[in-house]
Amino acid sequence: MTLPRRHQLALQHPEVSELREEEHRHLDPLSPEDAKNYLQKYGHIAPSNVLGANVLGRSRAENREDLREVLRKGIMSFQSFAGLPQTGEIDEETATKMTYPRCGVADVLSFRVAEAIRKAFKVWSAVTPLTFKEVPQGGNIKIKFANHSHGDPWPFDGHGFCCCCCGVLAHATMPTNGLLHFDEDENWVYMDPEKLYYGYDMTVGRKNVNAFAYCRNQFTDILTVAVHEIGHTLGLDHSRNQRSVMAPFYQSAIDEYGNYVVPKLDSEDIEKIQDIYGSILI
Repeated sequence: MTLPRRHQLALQHPEVSELREEEHRHLDPLSPEDAKNYLQKYGHIAPSNVLGANVLGRSRAENREDLREVLRKGIMSFQSFAGLPQTGEIDEETATKMTYPRCGVADVLSFRVAEAIRKAFKVWSAVTPLTFKEVPQGGNIKIKFANHSHGDPWPFDGHGFCCCCCGVLAHATMPTNGLLHFDEDENWVYMDPEKLYYGYDMTVGRKNVNAFAYCRNQFTDILTVAVHEIGHTLGLDHSRNQRSVMAPFYQSAIDEYGNYVVPKLDSEDIEKIQDIYGSILI
């Protein structure tokens, strides 16, 4: 399995880091509003329309307190990635660090991409004799994050829009081609109910390619999408059964109470994949 190359850019040579720090000591720290936008951009807190939403049945004071706590946790998350003291406040050192040049991939996702992909493969290996092993190159299933035209007949269209005919999240090919591509422009998260709670994903399959499209949600759960797309790389088509992970409609990764729902194979999924590869030998 080939991991997306761009996610390796988070690593930085110590000498380069020291040079950049020296170059940016003269820059003014970000304003509080710019700092909040920075935290949103790199996945540490939810976007403004989510932070501004009220939870029904709760007082304004309770909602304001929740939002302050979300912001505090987001600041601490960034400080942890930046190697700063985790104060939970946008102090001068934190605001200054935000002016440094950096990789464009969201922090909270970048180091968990491999974990999410491994977990998605385990969903399928748990019910079949198949075993999956990561290799640096030459894998049977080649995974990458890309945007727009990226070498196959199905270009991505950038970050999704509010309609149900665009906003493709990912696509995959059937065996033995073995391509699994994620749209790099989407706001991917991994098992993060806080960011997923205030939106509803509604997706459809795209003609001539197994794909997800979506409507309205700011963030998309990479594990949910990966389980579906891996099913395609293993030979499964879309299902009319709406409980199936292979249904063409992307099922919300959270329940009505805001709890994360781990993708689970339906009995139909298990039956179909075992028809191809057999069941686990006991």
